[in-house]
Amino acid sequence: HLHGTDTDLEFSGSARFDRDRALRFKASGGVNLRLLKGLLPDLDAQGRADMNVSVEGTVTQPRITGRATVRDGAAIYAELAVGISKVNGDFVFDKNELLFEKVTAESGGGQVTLNGSVTYGEGPMRYQITMATPQARIRYPVGMSWLAGGTLQFSGTSNAALVSGHVQVER
Repeated sequence: HLHGTDTDLEFSGSARFDRDRALRFKASGGVNLRLLKGLLPDLDAQGRADMNVSVEGTVTQPRITGRATVRDGAAIYAELAVGISKVNGDFVFDKNELLFEKVTAESGGGQVTLNGSVTYGEGPMRYQITMATPQARIRYPVGMSWLAGGTLQFSGTSNAALVSGHVQVER
């Protein structure tokens, strides 16, 4: 049981480190997203995620099922010029696929929607994600300000990726 500021999370399960390296874990409750900094030091996140997730299978082929819900989350990654705030939505784990369900956020003063999936556990990680905004301000590089909107699709694997879509720069 992990309890702290805006965190109340229960873990249970087991893992084998020999032969088939079997996994069997369950996690339920809520977690403060600031804890992600321990896993990803360049990520500054805040907010809370409530989850009910189970992991079965093996270390090399995990099967994750369940749901995580984020309400009023925020994140900025050190190397990116744009952060996100007011993140709301559900992340559904369906054995070897993560689905983005009704995920919305704000970035650059505009509303952003995120749809798609990430497939993992069987071969290289694959993703098919669509991000859309009617209008957002992008301040990059230093001293520049862009007002743009559009839709971008990110698809591929960790070895070969494609970005496509339509972006209209208004100013």
